[in-house]
Amino acid sequence: MCALSVICSYFIQVIKNSNGQFNLEAAIKNVGTMSSELKKINVESQLLLCDLILNFNHPVKAKDLREVEEKTWSLTD
Repeated sequence: MCALSVICSYFIQVIKNSNGQFNLEAAIKNVGTMSSELKKINVESQLLLCDLILNFNHPVKAKDLREVEEKTWSLTD
């Protein structure tokens, strides 16, 4: 299941009341949170697309970058 569908299903549960009806007040309160989560998904998908393009166009450079990323992550852990 993709991240967008998980987030959407979560917010649908949040904005429904106990009777399963749509709760406008809860939806309005969560608009900011929903917006920020969608922005995060947008950034993550753009980064994944860049990785995909790099891997297909320059596989050697992509390998070098992966090694640098792995070293960087090991230093931060």
